[in-house]
Amino acid sequence: MTFKLSDNCSYVISVSDTPWLVSGPTYFRGDNVTYSTADGSLKQSGPPTATNGSDILGPYKKVVHTWKAGQQEVHTAVRYYNNVQAVVFSQVVISHNSTVVMFQYRYRIALCLYNSHTQCERS
Repeated sequence: MTFKLSDNCSYVISVSDTPWLVSGPTYFRGDNVTYSTADGSLKQSGPPTATNGSDILGPYKKVVHTWKAGQQEVHTAVRYYNNVQAVVFSQVVISHNSTVVMFQYRYRIALCLYNSHTQCERS
């Protein structure tokens, strides 16, 4: 499995050099409006940031993109691992108002498992 991520947050996961999961335009819904990179209504707030870390799956590289969608700040993150064939996608939506900052987490995992036959699962 190979994983390629660009600075504009597009990505491709390939298995045996064949694309398996290819990103589309990034979009979010907030305030009953759809904000999208396709129409330019969703823009990154700055350059992506990369860090290294480790969790139960092992060492990984994490890349975070920050977006502005109406009054919401959205952070998308991708963790891709060195020792296992796994990629974890997450997003955090931060809604600001006068009294509350709300964090909403969503995770999506793309995991490829190899045995005598290659199987890929999306969850």
